[in-house]
This record gives sequence, structure tokens and C-alpha cells, in this order.
Amino acid sequence: MKQLLLFSMIGLFFFSCNTDEKKNRKSIVNLEVISEKVEEPKKVEETDIGELTDNKHKRYNLERYKPEINQFGNRTVLNTDVDNTVQLEKNSFSFLFYTPPNEPESKNHYGVKVAAFVDRDLFGQTQADTSIEEIQYFAIGTSLASKSKHHLHIDHIAHNYIFYNNSNFYRAMLMQKLPDGVHKIKWDIDRLFIDDGRLDVTLKETSIKTIYLIVFQDYNRNEIVDKGEFIKVILELR
Repeated sequence: MKQLLLFSMIGLFFFSCNTDEKKNRKSIVNLEVISEKVEEPKKVEETDIGELTDNKHKRYNLERYKPEINQFGNRTVLNTDVDNTVQLEKNSFSFLFYTPPNEPESKNHYGVKVAAFVDRDLFGQTQADTSIEEIQYFAIGTSLASKSKHHLHIDHIAHNYIFYNNSNFYRAMLMQKLPDGVHKIKWDIDRLFIDDGRLDVTLKETSIKTIYLIVFQDYNRNEIVDKGEFIKVILELR
């Protein structure tokens, strides 16, 4: 009798184990089926910073704003695709530029690059669809600045970098915040720095009669001089 009871208990134990194993197998199968139905999350495409800034450029419609030169109240509007010849007295004058507001959090700064030289042949380096690295005076690392905010650097391998970030950090004065957010800034010039400051003279003192300038605003920040982003200016000092 005891033997029969013992065998019955052993049989019940193995039956229970087999039942649990079947349940486990069923659970595993169900998990496998479920896992097959789960789709991998779709990859989020990265947005190129050039695309962002290009959209910003289009949003502000910057083509409608044109830089100006002002002397004694006489304004000259500067246009792309032509050589703008401007006659000035040997006296102080101002540039007016229009830039999008800067974005310090994303390090997007919309400054104006102004190259100035006395050799007209250097005009030829700046053409549409040219990388700035192919232009000796616009390449990365060629920006010039001085203690005075009213100097125009004349140098064949460098450029003036003009910007307004805030009231503590600027090289041009903020004149107006336009309704669409664009900043109108003014750069006053009364002195010339020639060849990296080796010669520092006032406009009244200079013997230079002609200065060639290229104004470049890389709106879409692609480090390429695109059509409509640069203006050529010939200053005739008298």
C-alpha cells in the first residue's frame, strides 16, 4: 500500500513538472510571436544646419534689404551683380547692413565680411559658387579686428568682420530692430589700417585714391559664396 502511494506521488510530481514545462514553452513561444510583431523605431533623420539657416534666410527675405554707404546724409544703395562705384570725400562715412538676429545658443552668428584692398585684380577671386577656402581674404581664420571699431582694414589676405551680438559684444551699432526681426546695423569708418596695422591713418591723411571692397554675407552658412550673397564696391576718394 505504501509502495502504491509512493508511486502515485512520484507520478504526480513528474506530471506537474511536464505541465509547468509546457506552460513555459508556451510562454516562450508567445513571447517570440510578440517580439516578431514589434517594429523597430523609425530612424529620425538629422537636419543639416545649412538647411536650418537657409530656411531662416528665406523666412527673413533678406534679398529685399540692400546695404548702403552714407556720407554727410548722401546715401548710396549697393547692388549685387554690378561693380558699385561710390565717390566719397576723404572723410568719415558709414555702412548700413541688414542681418538676421544672432542665435548664441546654436552659435549661429550672422556677421558681415568686408574685404578691402588696393589691387583690383583681387576682385576676380570672388565669384558665385566659390568656396571661401579658395578666396585668400575670406578663408577661415582671416578675420581682422582692432581696438577701435571705426577702422577699415585694408589687407589682401584678410577681411573685416562686422557684427552685432548684444550691447556688450559688437563691432557695429544696432540702429533698429525691424518688424520682421532683422537687425539694421551701422559701421562708422574714420581711419584706415593698412597691411595689418603697420600703417594707421585717418581718411583725411591717406594718400590712397581708390579702395576695392567686397561685402559678403553667408546667409545660409554653407561657406560658399553664392549668387546674391556678395557685393563689389569701388570707393573713389577725392
